[in-house]
Amino acid sequence: MDVILVGLEGSPSMGVHVTSSDPARHGRPQWPDGTDELSPGSGIFIEELEAELAARGVPLPRATGITHQLPGHDDEVNRAAVAALIEPAGG
Repeated sequence: MDVILVGLEGSPSMGVHVTSSDPARHGRPQWPDGTDELSPGSGIFIEELEAELAARGVPLPRATGITHQLPGHDDEVNRAAVAALIEPAGG
C-alpha cells in the first residue's frame, strides 16, 4: 500500500520540515504579539508518529507540508510539491 503524509508546515504538532517553538516557554508556542517562531524540524505529532513507526520497523511515508501559513508561501510551488508527492511511487 502506498501511503503519503501531508502536514502543515510551521505547526508545532503537524510541521513536517518546519515547526514553531518558543524557547522561553520550553517549546510550547505562545507568543504575546501573536507571531510564531519558526524553526527547522518536525512537530510533536510527526516526531511521535515517526518514533512509533520506527519502533515497529515501518519507515515514515513520503511526506510534505502545506506552506500557506509560512512567509514567502507560493500557491503554485505548494501545489506542485503536493502533486509530485501524490504521484505513485516509481512514476
